[in-house]
Amino acid sequence: DMVGHTGDWAAALEAARAVDDALETLERRVLEADGAMLVTADHGNIETMTAGEGVHTAHTAVPVPCMLVARQPRAFAAEEGQKPAITRVAATVLDLMGLPVPEAYEPSLLAPVAARV
Repeated sequence: DMVGHTGDWAAALEAARAVDDALETLERRVLEADGAMLVTADHGNIETMTAGEGVHTAHTAVPVPCMLVARQPRAFAAEEGQKPAITRVAATVLDLMGLPVPEAYEPSLLAPVAARV
C-alpha cells in the first residue's frame, strides 16, 4: 500500500512483483494443505499512479478483485441487486472456516453449500 503513495512507478512495479511472488508461494502451499485462501484488497492505488501530467498517490475507488483459491472452490454469489463489498469479507472467511456468521454481519460472498457446482 505505501509504495503506491510514493508515486514511484519503478518501486510500485517491484512491490507488485513481490506480492505476486508471495501469492504464488501461498497458493501452492494452501492447495498442498487442502486449504482455502481468499485474496482481496480494501482499495487500489498503483493502477492509476498518473493523473494527467501529475502523479496520483491517493486511494482509488476502482473495484478490487476478490479471488478464492481452493481445490473444491465454491461459487461467489451476490444476492439480487447486491454487489460484493469489503464489508462481506469477514463473513466469507468465517463461512470458509465452517464457523457461524453473526447476524449483524453482511452476508458471505459464497453461495450456500447446496448451490455448489
